Amino acid sequence: MAEMIVLALVLGASGWGAAGCDDPPGGDDPDAGDGDADGDADGDAGGDADGDEDATSDGDVEGDSELEPAFEIDPDRMFDDVAWLAADERAGRFTGTEENEEALGYVEELFADLGLVPSGDEGTYRQRFEFDWWQVTAEPEVVLDDRSLGEGVGFFVIPYSGGASVTGEVVFAGYGMTVPPYDPAAYPDCPIDPATGYDDFQGVDVTGRVALVLRHGPGDDEAIHDRCPGGDTCLEMPCVWTFGYKAANARSRGAAALLVVQDYRHEPELPDGATLGDIYFDPGFPAIFLDRSEVEATLPELEAWAGAIDAATAPHAVETGVVASIDVEAGAVPFESSNLLGAVEGTDPELRDEVVIVGAHIDHVGTDEDTGEVYAGADDNASGTAVMMELARAMTGSGLAPARTVLFASWNAEELGLIGSCYYVNHPTLPRDRTVAVFSVDMVGAGTGSGVDIYGGTDPMNNWLVDLMVASSRAEGMRHDVGSLDPSDASDHACFALMAIPAVLVMTRGPHPYYHTPADTIETIDRADIEVAALLMWSVLEPLALGTEGELLE
Repeated sequence: MAEMIVLALVLGASGWGAAGCDDPPGGDDPDAGDGDADGDADGDAGGDADGDEDATSDGDVEGDSELEPAFEIDPDRMFDDVAWLAADERAGRFTGTEENEEALGYVEELFADLGLVPSGDEGTYRQRFEFDWWQVTAEPEVVLDDRSLGEGVGFFVIPYSGGASVTGEVVFAGYGMTVPPYDPAAYPDCPIDPATGYDDFQGVDVTGRVALVLRHGPGDDEAIHDRCPGGDTCLEMPCVWTFGYKAANARSRGAAALLVVQDYRHEPELPDGATLGDIYFDPGFPAIFLDRSEVEATLPELEAWAGAIDAATAPHAVETGVVASIDVEAGAVPFESSNLLGAVEGTDPELRDEVVIVGAHIDHVGTDEDTGEVYAGADDNASGTAVMMELARAMTGSGLAPARTVLFASWNAEELGLIGSCYYVNHPTLPRDRTVAVFSVDMVGAGTGSGVDIYGGTDPMNNWLVDLMVASSRAEGMRHDVGSLDPSDASDHACFALMAIPAVLVMTRGPHPYYHTPADTIETIDRADIEVAALLMWSVLEPLALGTEGELLE
């Protein structure tokens, strides 16, 4: 599951972003682009298994099922698939690596063995796509007053930083914000004086210098971020606390580089997942996040300066006299990868051109460059891939003659911004306008074994899919929970949903505590979870494939 929609551009798309969908998915979290946008993809991504968000649940029979499909779902076989995909030899399956290609080959071999119809490019299972991915391309250096800082400990280059070699005086510019005078009728809840506004660059000239700014905003008042305008450098509201806005604002004042440090109302650690965001990328403007203690060693007055701003909600810029040298090489590096697409073709003359898609992303986040730890991605998302593979076996091995075409998809580069699935949406190999339902099976290897949550199930466009899963599974004797939750843009269904195609994320219920950590290994996978996910998915896939969903929804 993707933590946030960053770091990618599919070639041929308009602008940086999540694979060039007409309106790329993205939230309006107050810290969007500021490293805190966890959404539903945190350590408890599946929500409360007993929560009150269940649209439909009988739920007091855990793991009970009388379903006996013509093809037997095999949890041990799925477990073995997860184990292979999440083995250390796969090195976290990062997109574009040999190990990612090995994983694709593993699924591709199954598609061929099952006789799925190749639905990629030129009669193959592969749908190739190219994209530019932001990377630091050489070891960066940061020096404060002749004191070198250590990368990953004392600083890190903020994703979507540009590259340049810069030496200049450090100017403290508060929180790096500018709220221009504004019409209070347009921003009635902004706590800044509309007549004067607020400008952290007031009274200093940062031209050719290095701007040092604090994270977040004065007094940690979120209303400033949520409710106040940010001037011409604000490209998306809300903006004034985001790293991207702070970089653009400093650059617009003539700064040669940006240094960001944690404010004093939050823990000083380097934030995980921070980014400038693609829309604020400038190839010649470096942006660095510094460990606060490293800055305090050179500028012990930093806390007092921050406190003065917080106390009065007034700017307090300082020309420090400290010289910083920054050397960063970073920018867009071209990548090529592919999705795998295999279909079971429909047989009904009226319905065979309609398409049902079952997809799961095969990539994960790779290996920690500093520690060598493998992020195996067993739950995220070897588990979903294994369930997708088992459903393909069921579709071909059950003797079912589907009325509609069923496309099985192994999406790639999901963790880099839903790139593969969004590329397919823009370059469909089967009729997009006749796609009736899309399922992203993502993180189904952990939880309580009690059922699944369907993200997007509360959307009127999708709630019939929840009703269908419940009706079909109940008719087949299952009593597992089916939770209907609000939409999420954190998986491969998102770009389909933007095209008004019924599309949902299916995740097992309960906690997913090892999300995006090295502990997400085969040892944490529960056969009960992958089994219930496969059974419930089969219960909804079978009537959709046969075109008999209307009988169950009457």
